[in-house]
Amino acid sequence: MTFKFGSLAIAIVVAVSAVAVYHSQSGPMATSNTPHAKDVVEQRVRPSLSTASYGEDAISLHKSVKQERVPRREADEAYDEAKQRRQLQDFAVTHIQKNYSFLVDELGLETGEKDQLTKFLISDLMAHAGTLYVRAKPQSLIERSQRIRTIIGDSNTKRFLDLEKNLVCYRDAQQLATALEVNQVPFERDQQHRFLQILIETNRDDSSTVPGKTLSSPEDAALERVRKANEYERHVLERAVSVLSAEQLRLLDDQYQYRASKRLASVESQRRWISSHPEVKVPIVYPAL
Repeated sequence: MTFKFGSLAIAIVVAVSAVAVYHSQSGPMATSNTPHAKDVVEQRVRPSLSTASYGEDAISLHKSVKQERVPRREADEAYDEAKQRRQLQDFAVTHIQKNYSFLVDELGLETGEKDQLTKFLISDLMAHAGTLYVRAKPQSLIERSQRIRTIIGDSNTKRFLDLEKNLVCYRDAQQLATALEVNQVPFERDQQHRFLQILIETNRDDSSTVPGKTLSSPEDAALERVRKANEYERHVLERAVSVLSAEQLRLLDDQYQYRASKRLASVESQRRWISSHPEVKVPIVYPAL
């Protein structure tokens, strides 16, 4: 979960672009007669993740982190530092809400511990993103673990770090749960847990596959990752038949088809731009879907 920026300018571009990219991740999982699932995710806030209170508290926590300020240049007077910080705050709150809600719930923490952990995760993410005048100052993994330990204790910290290794699976399960609620076919009884286990097991099995030959170009490598992502989602669909109803499975299939088209479109649009700008030497980046 670490952001790595090559320069302060790139920090701004990546952080702001990440908002737009991440907002496109949820995909069209609602029917034509219901709100778009992505829109519902934006509007719906889980009780344990109040973006208003957590955002303000995370800003306070983040201000306590030692930061190295960059001298301001007269030519940059139009730049709004406060606005940039607010955009980073909004991104961090949304990111933590969408990725960590299921994971934090699974720890079974007391309300106070859950709130404190969530606020820390937001401030920790914000510390990884710099602006034009404040360089990013992330904590080390050891410092991060120690801070989490002071909030939820030793045993819960160990469990949290273990669960966090499958963070993408918790995110996907949470997205599907939201879409199922929108379409009035929510998870029943232990469906959510069983579907999450399918995601984790499939991810583990696909990750253990022996890699093929080394690819010669960044474009080939990106396309290979697109192929593997499509294959992973196909395997999830095959296994989910034993857990999801026919309608739930259709909604999941809709989500995966949307993601597949977005992944391929992203690589293709980058390829076209690079070919039309031969003077700019940039690699093709695997899409964040």
